[in-house]
Amino acid sequence: ALPICTTIKALASGSRDGHGSGKVVIVAHSMGGLATRCAATPACSRQDGVASDIQALITFGTPTLGSFLLDDGRSHVGNILGSLFSATCAISGLDTSLLKGLCRQVRALGTSDAAKAFTPRSAQLKAVSTDMPFPITAVAGSVKLQTSFFGQMRVVAGDAGDLVVDVKSALQAHHAVAGIGGQHVVDCGYLDISGMGAGIYGIPGVAAATAYGAAFSSLGCLHTSETNDNSFLLLALHEITQIEVAARAVALTNSGFVGDWYVHGGSLTIRSDGTATTGVRLYESCTRDGITECYAEASMTAQLSPDGKTATLTSTKVRYMASDGGTPHEVTDLDWKSGAPD
Repeated sequence: ALPICTTIKALASGSRDGHGSGKVVIVAHSMGGLATRCAATPACSRQDGVASDIQALITFGTPTLGSFLLDDGRSHVGNILGSLFSATCAISGLDTSLLKGLCRQVRALGTSDAAKAFTPRSAQLKAVSTDMPFPITAVAGSVKLQTSFFGQMRVVAGDAGDLVVDVKSALQAHHAVAGIGGQHVVDCGYLDISGMGAGIYGIPGVAAATAYGAAFSSLGCLHTSETNDNSFLLLALHEITQIEVAARAVALTNSGFVGDWYVHGGSLTIRSDGTATTGVRLYESCTRDGITECYAEASMTAQLSPDGKTATLTSTKVRYMASDGGTPHEVTDLDWKSGAPD
C-alpha cells in the first residue's frame, strides 16, 4: 500500500497549500477499496497519518469479505457461477465486451497473487481493518439469477452480486460519520441461466455462444463495468456533493460568521450560529435637537441553503436607536408583524 499512501499524502498536502480542506475524497473500485483501507491502517501499510488525510471513501464492489467464487464450494451461487464461467469463458466467438472483461477477471482470480485478497477469511483480508475514522459509502451491484420451471415459471436462484463480489461482501465496510457514508445497492438486472445447461454439459458452438452473449448483454452492470456505469457514478457524485456541503458548513461554523455587507448606509451580518443583524441609517429622521445619529436595527434568524450561497432571513426584533454620536439617547423596540413594523 506504500504507493497509495504517498499519493494520498501528496494530494492532501496540495489541498492544504491551495487553502483547501487538506483532505482527500477517494472513489475506489474492487481491490482499490481494500488498498485504501490498508493504507489507512498503520499495521497494514506501515505508514502513520494516512487516515487523517482522508475525507471520505466511496467503494464500488469492494470484496471486504472476499469473493464467493473463491469460497471452496461453500456458496450455492458461487457453485452455479463457477460452472457457468468454466463453460462460458472457454467458448470462442463471444464478442460481448462485458463478458470478455468478466472472463479476464475470473481467470485472474485463479492465477494472480492479488487474488489472495479475494479469498474469504484470508490473511490479507483480516489485515485490513473496517474500523475507519472517516465515512465510507459502499455501493454493490446486484444480479439476480433466474431459471425456468418446465418452461413456465421464473424462479430466482439467488443474488449473485456483481457476479464476482456479492452484496454482503461489497457493503460490509460501510460506515457513517456525521451523516456522511452509507450503503447502496444497484439493480443490475436478471441473468437467465435456464438455457445455459446445454453448454455446461458439453454442447458448445455458435448457438451456445450466441445465447450466452445475449444473456450477459442484457445485464445493466457487472463487476468489471461498475466504473463506467451511470448508476454507480451518480451515487458517487451525490456523496461527493454531500461531503462538500458538510465541509462548507464546518468551515462556516469554525469561522464564526458568514459575512458582512455594507451598502448605502446599511449593513448586514449573517453568523454561522443561525442569527443575523441588519442596520440602516435614517439620515432624514435625524433632525431633533441633540440627535446626530439614528438608525433602525433588526435581529433575525438565518437559514443557510445547503450550498451555502443564499440565506433566508426572518426578523425577530426591530428597534429604533438615536444618539448624539456616542451613548444612545433612546432605544425603542418596535412591534414586528407580518414582516413590517407598526
